[in-house]
Amino acid sequence: MMKNSFLIVAILLLFTGFAEAETHELVSGRLSLVFNTSRDGIRLVGLKDTGANQEFLSDQPLPLFDLKLLNTQTDEQATVDSNSGWQSVKLTRKDASAELIWVGSKSQGLARLVVKASLELQAAHDRARWQIEVKNGNPSVSVLSVRFPQLKIRELGKNGSVFFPRAPGEVQPGLWRRPFEFNKLYPDAWASMQYLAAYNETKKSGLYVACHDPAGQPKWITVKSSPSEQTVDLRFEHPAADQTRGGNDYSTQGEVVWQLFAGDWFDATQIYRNWVHQDTPWFIGPGPEGREDTPRWMRELPGWLKISRPQDIPKVKEILETIGVPLGVHWYCWHQIPFDNDYPHYFPPQEQFVEGVRELQEAGARVMPYINGRLWDTRDRGGEDYQFSRHAKSAATIDAKGELYIEKYGANEEDGSPVKFAVMCPASRLWQKRLGDIIGELFDRYQVDAVYVDQVAAMPPKLCMEPAHGHTLGGGGWWNQGYWKMFQQIRAKMPPDRVLTAECNAEPFAHVFDGFLSWQWQYENQVPAFQAVYAGAIQCFGRKYGDGPTQDEALRMKAGQQLVYGEQIGWMSPDIVPPNSQNLSFFKKIVRLRWKLGRYFFAGRMQRPPQLTELIPKFQADWQWRDDWVVTSDAVLTGAWSQPQKNKSVLLFVNVSDERVASDVLFERKDFSPKQTELFVRRITAEKDEEFRPFRPGVPFRVDLAPRDAEAWEIKAVGQ
Repeated sequence: MMKNSFLIVAILLLFTGFAEAETHELVSGRLSLVFNTSRDGIRLVGLKDTGANQEFLSDQPLPLFDLKLLNTQTDEQATVDSNSGWQSVKLTRKDASAELIWVGSKSQGLARLVVKASLELQAAHDRARWQIEVKNGNPSVSVLSVRFPQLKIRELGKNGSVFFPRAPGEVQPGLWRRPFEFNKLYPDAWASMQYLAAYNETKKSGLYVACHDPAGQPKWITVKSSPSEQTVDLRFEHPAADQTRGGNDYSTQGEVVWQLFAGDWFDATQIYRNWVHQDTPWFIGPGPEGREDTPRWMRELPGWLKISRPQDIPKVKEILETIGVPLGVHWYCWHQIPFDNDYPHYFPPQEQFVEGVRELQEAGARVMPYINGRLWDTRDRGGEDYQFSRHAKSAATIDAKGELYIEKYGANEEDGSPVKFAVMCPASRLWQKRLGDIIGELFDRYQVDAVYVDQVAAMPPKLCMEPAHGHTLGGGGWWNQGYWKMFQQIRAKMPPDRVLTAECNAEPFAHVFDGFLSWQWQYENQVPAFQAVYAGAIQCFGRKYGDGPTQDEALRMKAGQQLVYGEQIGWMSPDIVPPNSQNLSFFKKIVRLRWKLGRYFFAGRMQRPPQLTELIPKFQADWQWRDDWVVTSDAVLTGAWSQPQKNKSVLLFVNVSDERVASDVLFERKDFSPKQTELFVRRITAEKDEEFRPFRPGVPFRVDLAPRDAEAWEIKAVGQ
């Protein structure tokens, strides 16, 4: 019935149309949207915060949407957009909603194309909620992708910034005046969430732009500046399901949201957090003691080391004894096959593996071996095609030409040629069973504490075009659903005290893993947005710790940032923190402080990081992420966490520099109920906890940090 009514409206529009151009303003609280309609198109020409008198759109705005189309008979591609070229259009307003319809593209062969955009206005939130639907009545035309929303944002002033979801989240200030481009296919390590924001914190005016898609379907997320125009484009492009098949349709999963906010990245993140916590299948809300299906030891674990040979075990044991708290040990190259070669034939392991696991566990470590969750070597026994072609090839992903998606990672076969991996399709039963068997054997036979599954939450979906796998071609939610099914089945069979982790932090996999290896959080302007959304729902651990002339300084910056971000500390080789070294001393200090405060991170909530009132010196080091990867930050790193159910908060301060730094800090009491009028504070370090003493909120207090030091200020409220 819905489809028929849609077609009836389209037919009527073909015979009516518009006699004159019109301007329509739709208002949602302080958010104003202005459209111009003509005979053959609808243009978005205004998007304004009326409270702050801030127009966001450039004078040359992008079309509201555009569609990429394929003629399946000629293989020719075409693009149509919302601005013009339609046989008829109409914008209809009703109370707090509107409907925009485009009927019949004038391009050859596209007369039976209809697009409907539904708009709901929520004045209480200064919000516009969009859904878009494409009806393709052309059997020889396929919808390849839909680009919506796409906004060209004008410069927002001297203090204008753009947030985008690379790694934990990143803020780029002053982007309108310099070349910049970010373009990644969500979900992956560099597009971990589905929202963007452009704002001027000083003016208290910002625009939140998001896809609230509970299926987490693939979408290209783009931020691109144009210095000559002093604009920044914000775009989302959605690959259509059953692309290349004629007559396919498209509809928004969930909704697109534009919303005003006053503040910075943290305020925008709270909007996204509220949606994630309410409407996504991948969020498991932590209870009073954190996420209940994650073993307690994983929730509490304060730090990690990594090894790739049994000879490292004595070094790990020495570090464990020095630090005096449990650590995780990530074990690479535990198998007899070479690393990044002959996957997935991991068994049998090296002879020392069984004894090494037992020895580490007895010393207080939790042991986690590596496997890959995506790849099958196309020559999987040395230079021989052992099982791939006859067993696995049918379950591998293929592109629109029917060719395998192949990836290379620098490893070579015995003859010197590169190892070529096929990317396996998570929707295939064969791959689901194979990965489940590998993980099951590691848990049941070798008694490891956790299994690390590489790449699953790191690499973007492959738009597989193999119909035999039973999923829609190209786009759609099938990629995530295949992995969800796979790991839900694995988790159902796991012993109750075991853990699954994955590489990086693509959000749709948070519910099927207990931890994300956040090793790629390596950017100068990054902010802990991911932790602000997902703290307690999944444990993030590990940074890549490199070498080089400033490796000690880089270690302090990374470990200090991990503490204030609420991550589990470390993930470095024992050789980077040798006995009696400055590195080990700092690592111990940060790990032990985190151990004391662990409940804030697995059962609490991130708050806005506190601001120091005085000018803080800068500190920099080469983080060795890639060549010449120099990162600059404040010498003092800060963080804030709360346990609302216990009426407690903690402020974290880490001085990563070689000089003493002191400053006042202003703490507001908004985290506590007004009825609880008495506040008390105490200072906590790795070595001691001071006694609580009365505390006056709103009055600055002094933090005085020695070089390479860290401390916490815990504040609790006591009711009358």
